[in-house]
Amino acid sequence: MSDTGDDDDTGSDASPLRIPTWPGGGGDAGAADAGTRKRGTSKQVQPWFEEETQRLVALVASLGEEGNLCASDWSEVARRLGGRTPKQVREKFKNDLRPGIQNKEAWTMKEENVLALAHLRHRNRWADVAQYLPKRFENTIKNRW
Repeated sequence: MSDTGDDDDTGSDASPLRIPTWPGGGGDAGAADAGTRKRGTSKQVQPWFEEETQRLVALVASLGEEGNLCASDWSEVARRLGGRTPKQVREKFKNDLRPGIQNKEAWTMKEENVLALAHLRHRNRWADVAQYLPKRFENTIKNRW
């Protein structure tokens, strides 16, 4: 053993730890284009424009209430909207445009208590917890916790 405290057998020529990167990515977590690419693809993720958002709301209204739309309906909405997948249109509506949602408003003490009690019962099953807070999105509830 040496006085320097180096007790490993790797020697002085050991290479530094290499962090794997996504294909096509630069590997820098703070890169300017972080979040603009899907994992493993080169397809660009486009932001939602106001005109698209208005068309999405109108299409959902014409096809029925959000709770009544099935997978094939979201496919039809995406087809009519153009340039978006069914998952993108469903998530945009569900997370940003659904009527009666108050994600931008401050949490009340009652909501905090309901969240705590629901989490005690259902743990991290956020879809189950969200049933107790119908005016909040699952993701908002999870992030709040």
